[in-house]
Amino acid sequence: MKDEELAILERFLKNDLLEYLEAVTTPERIVELQGKRSDIIVALPIREYIAALVGATRSHPQVRYGASPRGSLGLMKASQALALMRGRDYVVPDDVKELAPSVLTHRIIMRHEERAKGASARAVMDEILARVPVPSPV
Repeated sequence: MKDEELAILERFLKNDLLEYLEAVTTPERIVELQGKRSDIIVALPIREYIAALVGATRSHPQVRYGASPRGSLGLMKASQALALMRGRDYVVPDDVKELAPSVLTHRIIMRHEERAKGASARAVMDEILARVPVPSPV
């Protein structure tokens, strides 16, 4: 591992690999996709699931400050984007469950005493995902 890291450092020391990156899309395409994201359906049970996950971050005993309503919005929008990328016009619970750790974990502030015991926001998020009931297909 150390040798691989040293090799990476050596490559970047002499060459700026970022100079050779090529665009994979255009700003116009990004704006177009952002517009399509808002057309992705988020049914009430999915919105309730998102709210329940975020609410659970606020009431968890190891957490000092949980995710805010902005976390709910972020999770919903990210889930819509994932559904769009996967060719669907609707969000499924698995979209939410897959993205919740990435979207919410950094928004959780642990209690100092819990952090001192080794507790982590990611472990709390994993516990919440295991505990909060996933909505059934309608």
